[in-house]
Amino acid sequence: MLIFVAAMAITPAFSASVEGPLEIAKWFKKMETKEEKVTQLHYYFHDLNGVTYEVVANANITATSPTLFGTVKVCDFLQRQWYNGSTISISGSNPPSLQHREMAVVGGTCVFRMARGLAVLSFNSFDVAKGNATVELDFIVQHY
Repeated sequence: MLIFVAAMAITPAFSASVEGPLEIAKWFKKMETKEEKVTQLHYYFHDLNGVTYEVVANANITATSPTLFGTVKVCDFLQRQWYNGSTISISGSNPPSLQHREMAVVGGTCVFRMARGLAVLSFNSFDVAKGNATVELDFIVQHY
């Protein structure tokens, strides 16, 4: 079982505008009157082994596991200016043996604050020997 965590910066990190604690507190007070939005995103990315993501943690048994159990990867791959530094975090099992994998949207920042929803990852191509893939991502995200 491979755990995949994606923190997707919608714009480069150095251009993100981060609000301070007082601004965030004001946003939460206004949240009661805000209407929830649903955003659908559709992307492709090239999952190149050791190039487009970083392994940030492994379990003690990862090296001997045929499914890479305990591996945690992080990638930063979506860029759209109108989201202004927002992120979406997904988490879940990502077994390479399945054509389609469903993962949970577990949070987000800026435009995607309080995000929840689903991400479906689908292989377009997969080179088992090299560990490289072209992956199609479909997100349905609820946020404020």
